Amino acid sequence: MSAVLVRSLSFLLALFLWTASASLAFAQGEPPATPFLRIDPGFHTQVVNRIAVDRDARILVSVSDDKTARVWSAGDGALLSTIRVPIAEGEEGALYAVAISPDAKTLLIAGSTGFAWDKAFAVYLYDLEKQRFRGRLPNLPAPINHLAFSQDGSRFALALGGQAGIRIHDATNGKLIGQDTEYQDRATWIAFDREGRAAAVGFDGQVRLYDVAGARIARRALGNRGKPYSLAFSPAGDGLAVGFLDQPRVELLNARDLSARATLRAEGAGGLGAVAWSDGIVSAAGSLRGSDGAMQIRRWPADGKGGVSLWTGARDTIAQILAAPGGGLFVASADPALIRLDASGRAAFTRTSPGFDFRDLVDRRLTLSADGMMLDVQGAAKGPALRIDWRNRSIAQAPAFEAPASAPSGLAVTDWRNRPDPKVVGKLIALEAEELSRSFAATADRRFVVIGTDYALRVIRPDATEVSQARLPAAAWGVAASSDGRMVVAALGDGTLRWFALSAEGRLAERLALYLTAADARWIAWTGEGFFDHADIGGKELVGYQLNRAKGQAPDWFSFAQVYRLFYAPDLVSQRLRGEGADEARTRIAAIGDLRQRLENAGPPRVELVSLCWREAGQEKCSDLANTPVATRSAARGAAPEASFQFVTAEQGADVQLPVGVPSAEIRFKLIEQNAEAGPVDAFLNNRNVGRSIKGRSAISADGVQSLPVPIDSGLNRLELRAYDQAAQA
Repeated sequence: MSAVLVRSLSFLLALFLWTASASLAFAQGEPPATPFLRIDPGFHTQVVNRIAVDRDARILVSVSDDKTARVWSAGDGALLSTIRVPIAEGEEGALYAVAISPDAKTLLIAGSTGFAWDKAFAVYLYDLEKQRFRGRLPNLPAPINHLAFSQDGSRFALALGGQAGIRIHDATNGKLIGQDTEYQDRATWIAFDREGRAAAVGFDGQVRLYDVAGARIARRALGNRGKPYSLAFSPAGDGLAVGFLDQPRVELLNARDLSARATLRAEGAGGLGAVAWSDGIVSAAGSLRGSDGAMQIRRWPADGKGGVSLWTGARDTIAQILAAPGGGLFVASADPALIRLDASGRAAFTRTSPGFDFRDLVDRRLTLSADGMMLDVQGAAKGPALRIDWRNRSIAQAPAFEAPASAPSGLAVTDWRNRPDPKVVGKLIALEAEELSRSFAATADRRFVVIGTDYALRVIRPDATEVSQARLPAAAWGVAASSDGRMVVAALGDGTLRWFALSAEGRLAERLALYLTAADARWIAWTGEGFFDHADIGGKELVGYQLNRAKGQAPDWFSFAQVYRLFYAPDLVSQRLRGEGADEARTRIAAIGDLRQRLENAGPPRVELVSLCWREAGQEKCSDLANTPVATRSAARGAAPEASFQFVTAEQGADVQLPVGVPSAEIRFKLIEQNAEAGPVDAFLNNRNVGRSIKGRSAISADGVQSLPVPIDSGLNRLELRAYDQAAQA
């Protein structure tokens, strides 16, 4: 049986009681009930901040600024599930930290979480086996930057922002074991050794060591004015590696008393903020680029002697590296990307966003027609530009490149590229803390400059005063203005292009958003009211609505396909971009009524699994899967005769023993029509479509049971049944 299905009953009960009582004790409000429109193309759309892997390196989890956690097969990078947390406008729900218990049963996920309604931060507890939230650790004083489980799973630790320091908790009841608030800046990382001691670092330049009772036993200032960011214990627990966010160096320390062992240095501009230690090798990565422009991973002998070897990592800053079995590494980066490297440094798998990467778009092409209805954008540095023309609803290759016009005379913009201090006509434009300017465009009539930053589009007059701003869900890597000065387009870090009307007074109003996949040109565009259009080949599955529930419960997710009849309106999308169709939009919105109620009543058909059957020695054998009303299961077949075929459900687990050599099985199920007329049911095995059952065409037994044959792959299998609303297939 897989370790994923083994858990301690006493641990479960104790943890449940802790989370339930904690949630009740600090309830001060609830997440907003408004539906939130979110992009979900199957991978993160923004920076991957942290990753975690279980003791057996079977499950890999990633968290991101895009407010999702994703669970992957660590072996082949297959997506197993997506976890959403309660969200609000702004930073609420952005995830900076994740920890997985050694037995792969429990996740802790957190970041800027809970503050919007509690005015305090919280850690979410998620049960991986049952695929549901089980509670929260609330009332925390600052955002959570890092999480870690002890190697025996009995405790977990938090590194907090501000000057809140670190906390260590008992994992069986949530009780606070120890804390250290004597930090002069944010704590950025905390880790446990195999004996249960913990070490932490922060931007105050110090590393600290804690005993198994959570008491601080040593502290050391690391000097050289650097920002220590991450750390890793040696496998034996006698050494400690500390990486620096802003310097190309790693400090090796004695883990018993924090005395210095060696300093590992690299040449170049950038930092080595991510470190890992395994098999006599210290690995470090961060923002240090190689000659090919990619981020490098440096690997030194752990004794600090001998030469360094170089691996190629990701395109953008590497946020974390973790040791992988066999001498490889797991890599998380700001691309966003998730990579597994083998012992030779080759990629065993790479997962990236399917959308366009608009970083460095200021060096490429982003031009807008006079009326704002046609946009040329060069999505890749060496690729052709695309022409997006809303006048005829087309996306095609653009004509030959024409150099963009320079800023109009009298509106000189300086110090704007990746800087905190942009200037218009020599005057400083004030930004928020940690906000950087990324791009700009000036209107042809010299009325305004629009500066794109990490957080907003800022409209600036020629006298350098700010007129208005429009908050953004991701950094604006490119900005273009129409020649009539009435329209602005921003290319964002989440892969979207967004059209804004610019009024004569300098006010911005978003009119349209577009998400486009790079490989297959699927796209979806939507208005602020939620009306959408999509490519003929697909795209409606890329975006959906998230509905929050209680602050300790998992939100609901509804794809656009589930509200197809309500919001599919290609003509209205084009009208709204032109600034027309307001009356029609209001009429349709009034007819739709309460969107949340509509979504909740528009539940798609539901699949109830009945059994899994196969032929063995000329006879049919079946495993009963009744009363498990969830469509997704995880399966594995190994090389040994006793290898298991496992189904991990949202309510319970079941093992189905399959002998080696069984080529296929039959999944039997019932299709329950809830509030929608049922369409087809597709079967996906390991992310490939292996069959479809169509109502009225497929055989159905007298008791309503349908069946689909599915092949069985060697190794890990993942079987998914997707039931559709008939209207979604229109």
